[in-house]
Amino acid sequence: MRLRTMRLVVVVGLSALVLQIAATAQARPAAAKTPGPPVPYVILLETNPDGSCDPAAAEPKPAQLGNNASWVNQYGADVTVTERNGFWSVPVPKGATRDLEMTDAGTFLEDCGAGPETLAVAVKARRFPLGASFRVRWALPGGLTGLRYEVQDKTKGGAVTTWFANTSARSAVFTGAAGETYSFRALTILDPSHQSGFSPWRRVEVPSAS
Repeated sequence: MRLRTMRLVVVVGLSALVLQIAATAQARPAAAKTPGPPVPYVILLETNPDGSCDPAAAEPKPAQLGNNASWVNQYGADVTVTERNGFWSVPVPKGATRDLEMTDAGTFLEDCGAGPETLAVAVKARRFPLGASFRVRWALPGGLTGLRYEVQDKTKGGAVTTWFANTSARSAVFTGAAGETYSFRALTILDPSHQSGFSPWRRVEVPSAS
């Protein structure tokens, strides 16, 4: 009888310890995720038949906010990649690679000597778990100061409307309707005389109500 009692005490004690460990684990806050490095968007600086430098994107799709434009100099000489409206100027030595994070949506004109090529950066959209609201982001912190943005939206088959005409905000929450499809694009304004083109459209589908 004493042995059976001791076994019962041990089992009860172990059960209490397991419950205490589980409760401690649940109470402990989850560790914050460390953001990874920006994803590279590779652009090869190559030689045209006339000997001039040409920036050719190695990616078939537009860049996304947060991607690194990664210029790889295969031209054979030192060059500087400039954006025609003044958004950036990046020296790229011969044989080197230089990165610049894309913090603003739009279609930009980059040039290393032969004339501009387009570099399109799309907006981001993140739908919330429930409901028809979602956040649309057209800029990230860390870029040039004093920028402003124009943001447009449209429904599937509908007309284009201006959501924001001249805003300094980098994102906003859009409330749509269940079962509807929306598209968004943005351009970045450096000053009244210098701005990017519009970014490619980014589509968001809102699920139908269950």
